[in-house]
Amino acid sequence: MSPLRIRFLIRQCAMSFVVVVTDYVFPSLELEQRVLAPLGVELRPRQCKSEEEIIELTQGADAVLNCYAKMTARVIEKLGRCKIIARYGIGVDNVDLGAATRAGIVVTNVPDYPPSQKATGVSPWMNARWVPSVALAKEGTLRRVPPDDACGEVPRP
Repeated sequence: MSPLRIRFLIRQCAMSFVVVVTDYVFPSLELEQRVLAPLGVELRPRQCKSEEEIIELTQGADAVLNCYAKMTARVIEKLGRCKIIARYGIGVDNVDLGAATRAGIVVTNVPDYPPSQKATGVSPWMNARWVPSVALAKEGTLRRVPPDDACGEVPRP
């Protein structure tokens, strides 16, 4: 999906779309802000240290972006509007995939990224994966996954 298509789809949605960042290891989230702000997406970053902080932050979130914070079954069960949990990183061991599947939430990660990114951070590389997912979620074509489907794939219209 082209960046122009993504911008068009997100601007077509009048409702507020909220992406929360539970934690991050980058000096700033300037890149995320620069990419999402023109699309009308509200970015709510925080450095959550506890399950309670994650639950508080994610209330009303449409998408969750996380690094190391534990996305437990308790956290996921409280995600009312959430359509996607996208992880900064290769694995998803900190996300309860069973709970996400039961909730119909798509879980994505960065399965691989260039070696140069390992030293400097994965944020730019990851944007190629999660920004289209956010666009699809906001448009309404990123569907909630039925419980019998596997997590990890981003359904395309």
